[in-house]
Amino acid sequence: MKTTLDRVAQGVELIAEFMQDFPPSRAAHGLVAQHIHDFVGTDQQLQWFVQACIRHFHCWPGVPQLRALYCSKFAPDDGESPVCKLWDTADKQAFDFEKLAHREADLRNLALLPEVKGKQ
Repeated sequence: MKTTLDRVAQGVELIAEFMQDFPPSRAAHGLVAQHIHDFVGTDQQLQWFVQACIRHFHCWPGVPQLRALYCSKFAPDDGESPVCKLWDTADKQAFDFEKLAHREADLRNLALLPEVKGKQ
């Protein structure tokens, strides 16, 4: 069952709390929620999306990057493909966040990334 615009708006408010430079106005939050509602399908997909946004975007990336993140795991509910890529990969497949997590761990082991409190 399609998630509601109200649930998406709640997700947008949560994302905005964690993301630097997120558009501050209520009107902007409403517009972002409408765009997200267009491409997100179910409540479970919305939950994944909100968590992924908080985990992977520290600064406001723009709506096209939000769509690209969602489409890295799910087909968009409105059928529109993303107009940008998250990262350019050699095989042109959706970005693999599991590989990123392993790569971050490797870099921490080499002391190239600082240890994040609460992450191992």
